[in-house]
Amino acid sequence: TINADGSGSFRYTVNLSSSKVKVNSVLALDTLGGKKVPNKTEIEQMILDFKSQLNKEPGISNVQADIDLSHFLVKLSCDFKNVQALQAGIKNTIGNLSKSGPNEMDTYSWISWEDNVLVRSIPQMATQELKKLKQEEKDLLKVGTYTTFTRFEKDIAEFDNAKAQLSKNKKAIMLRVDPNSLISNTALLTNRIKLQP
Repeated sequence: TINADGSGSFRYTVNLSSSKVKVNSVLALDTLGGKKVPNKTEIEQMILDFKSQLNKEPGISNVQADIDLSHFLVKLSCDFKNVQALQAGIKNTIGNLSKSGPNEMDTYSWISWEDNVLVRSIPQMATQELKKLKQEEKDLLKVGTYTTFTRFEKDIAEFDNAKAQLSKNKKAIMLRVDPNSLISNTALLTNRIKLQP
């Protein structure tokens, strides 16, 4: 949700409840693809570390994390002073907690807000790891969805992504893709949204 002054709130939900049998079978392993598989306690701690770190970022407030690992449902939310603070806060938090070192995300601008225009995109590197999956694992991604909702105080005048759907009140837009399609084309989530003056 973006307010007229550029401040707003951000909510991110990961819902793997329909795949919990598969997720539990993976968590029962010690390693997968040569990497250690974390247990539920470690996963919860990683999420809490992310929450704690994000809460320290300038322009970010009210960071909340709801964790239900029996159904593999995680909700993260925060308020932000402006989209630059949101982007910087998420980048800094990932950078501080990541053990992989510098990467494209450090310099990539995935969201901007200026003169009643919101532009969002996804860097190529965000899906590079997914491309390494086996075909049967990629097939599982075809049944999942990645959905974004963006809400505004003013009416939406125009938007670029033909797959996006405008709400009846013209103050919100939805974009839904399956993760498998996103692997081959990150531009599926790219959108430029212009509001009425």
